[in-house]
Amino acid sequence: MLARLQNSSEKALAYYDLSFYVSGLLIENLTSQESIITNQVSNRKRSEHCIDLLFESYQTHSNIELFTRALQYAETHKAYFLKDVSRKKTLLEKHPTDTLLLKEQQLLVTQEQLTSVLIKTQLGYQASGNDSLNKQLLDISMALKNLQQHIDATYPEEKQAVDVPKIQKQLALDQANIVIYFYGERAIYQFIISEKNTAFLKMTLEEGSKKSLTDFIHLFDTASAINNNIQDFTNQAFNMYRFLHLNETITAKNLIIIPDGLLNFMPFEALLTEETTSFNFSKMPFLVTKQQVVYNSSLTFYLETPEVPKNSKVLGIFPVFKNSNQPLSYSLDEAKAIEKEMDATMFFNSEATKNNFLKSASNHNILHISTHASSGDFINPASMAFYDEPMLLNELYSLNIHPELVVLSACETGIGKLQKGEGAMSIARGFQYAGAKNILFSLWQINDASTANMMSLFYKNYKKTASASVANRQSKLSYLKDTSISNVKKSPYYWSAFVYYGNPIDFKKETPYMLYYFFATLTVIIVVFLYVKKQK
Repeated sequence: MLARLQNSSEKALAYYDLSFYVSGLLIENLTSQESIITNQVSNRKRSEHCIDLLFESYQTHSNIELFTRALQYAETHKAYFLKDVSRKKTLLEKHPTDTLLLKEQQLLVTQEQLTSVLIKTQLGYQASGNDSLNKQLLDISMALKNLQQHIDATYPEEKQAVDVPKIQKQLALDQANIVIYFYGERAIYQFIISEKNTAFLKMTLEEGSKKSLTDFIHLFDTASAINNNIQDFTNQAFNMYRFLHLNETITAKNLIIIPDGLLNFMPFEALLTEETTSFNFSKMPFLVTKQQVVYNSSLTFYLETPEVPKNSKVLGIFPVFKNSNQPLSYSLDEAKAIEKEMDATMFFNSEATKNNFLKSASNHNILHISTHASSGDFINPASMAFYDEPMLLNELYSLNIHPELVVLSACETGIGKLQKGEGAMSIARGFQYAGAKNILFSLWQINDASTANMMSLFYKNYKKTASASVANRQSKLSYLKDTSISNVKKSPYYWSAFVYYGNPIDFKKETPYMLYYFFATLTVIIVVFLYVKKQK
């Protein structure tokens, strides 16, 4: 309130910073994910006020300091809990024998397991066999609070400051531009960073602009929505490209997008970079034909050093549901394509159980799950189906796995209840929470046959490049170029559902350069040695 009363923006920001400080003290006393995320709503509102104040100053003094401060407010409370969980797991990896950290991890897993049981009981998935669940959760919460004090004293958390030169250095290596969105109540703020430049933009959210956003997203609800009026789609796709200022990023080979709010559901690759009157989808200037698009949840995750894949062993889960009213018969084609290209362990039909997945997941570097999934609603959490029973989102939270890649070949695995700042509470996010760094997932109910085709193309390209980001793009381009596929089936509804969150690096492309460097150095050493020997 004091901040809102100030005439000076700097004084207002100082009061907001005090509010953030007090909010942080209150959040320190919370241990459950739900409580922390709920309390982030107020921080997001404060962040929007701060960003807006800095944007107004930026119009007069467009310096890098104002840009950096505004970006710091945008990033601090984005994917807040996801970043906190990742930090805890990274700390344990660095200090694997620390009894405090081991105890904390054990308590967090137990907390999520009990929460999952509580949710299942409330939803009627299982009978109530434990009347003391709430008391157990309270006891765990108290134990976690006490542990946290000791852990903070031993490993004080360093505040992660936004470092624009560091970001630009990484972008130069990745040949990329990055776009970070902050979706507020009154406006969308956009931060664009290239190797040498920055841009700070604002898009006011009025009734018209909100409707344009939601209307475009809803075009992908059904296969017919686009095909029944292709001209309307092309107009909307180009107008949305301009509204989101993506023309400012077209100079780089790669585009990294950190979405927010409703933009988490935006199929950016299906936007059009130019106006077109064509009704032929394969000839349309889709963004995917111009740039490789990679998504991430936060700048923090983008700047993490990626691990080089140790192997490409695939665990495939294919329940198929042959005798049900929703069989996934085309998923068998997916499985054949994977087995042809990769070293794979497959579970089909009655063997594709939740227990077999849990027992095998940690032994494989790539997890591929081809099944039915649900985004949930305000009562039911997101879930995915195994042959025997579904796995609810909260059950993923209790896992601790570190696959190089998770491929979720199922409907709506990137959709879930939208939490301000934290994003969609989806199956994909559940895997991120569990420890997966790179995920390929879907944004809507996908077609079984086209999905099988896309997955076959994906793994062919993955085998060649060892890069999920490259393979994801190449599979879409190959799909669009395939003359055996009708124009109707080339609608972006069929190919743009899958988005890739993770690292843009292509490891196999790096390897030859290292080999060339090694052999070149070795050749020079041999030549020098022979020359010296000859002189002697």
